Amino acid sequence: MLTIYKRELSAYFKSLTGFVYLAVFYALSGLAMLLFLVYYQAVASQPYSYSSLPDFSMVFQYLFFILVLLVPILTMRLMSEDKRQKTDQALLTAPIRLFSLVAGKFLAAYTIFVLGMASTFLQALVVSSFSSDFDWLSTSGNFVAILLLGGAVIAMGLFLSSLTESQVIAAVVTYAAVLVCILLDAVAAFCPEWLATILNAISLQKYFNQFTLGTFQLTGVLFYLSFMGVFLFLTVKVLEKRRWS
Repeated sequence: MLTIYKRELSAYFKSLTGFVYLAVFYALSGLAMLLFLVYYQAVASQPYSYSSLPDFSMVFQYLFFILVLLVPILTMRLMSEDKRQKTDQALLTAPIRLFSLVAGKFLAAYTIFVLGMASTFLQALVVSSFSSDFDWLSTSGNFVAILLLGGAVIAMGLFLSSLTESQVIAAVVTYAAVLVCILLDAVAAFCPEWLATILNAISLQKYFNQFTLGTFQLTGVLFYLSFMGVFLFLTVKVLEKRRWS
């Protein structure tokens, strides 16, 4: 797994995908931070004071949409590129467990994602240094939520990338799948109660909103971990079928 991880991580930067992703992520997260500061400065009834900064959760609401926009770029090449270049056969016939192969690719993409999120942690540190009542408990819950959500989207994108040799198709399908998953709770409002219960139970945004509202629930953590596990398992099954076909 370590060999696959190093190979994939190196590939991100050799192809410039990693640099482009991080540059765009840093730019957009910086913009989110600027909007956070400007908005609350505009609505303040007195001269702006860092000591009265509001809930930092607003930044994570922006990051939710940034994640949805950028993460498919990370996952689109993970499996499809090997399939297109016919190097997947060498990997599938190598003496390596398929789960190790999948886990290595997943962790490489997740590492790039975490490197992007590190900038937000630094922003939170700077803001907290100017605020006497900065809510680190709520902010920590938001960090957990965004890291779990990122892992869930990466796992799903990895699976969808394993189904095609086209990076473009992999990215587009991942965008569509993520959009469906975050709109389930909205659709549930127009469905019968039994169906609404099911849709709410598998909505990515519902559990994320619970974290951003300051509610840390173990069910949300278990949901995201289970979501990752299911799609990593499905990816292994796709490769297993290809190995023996």
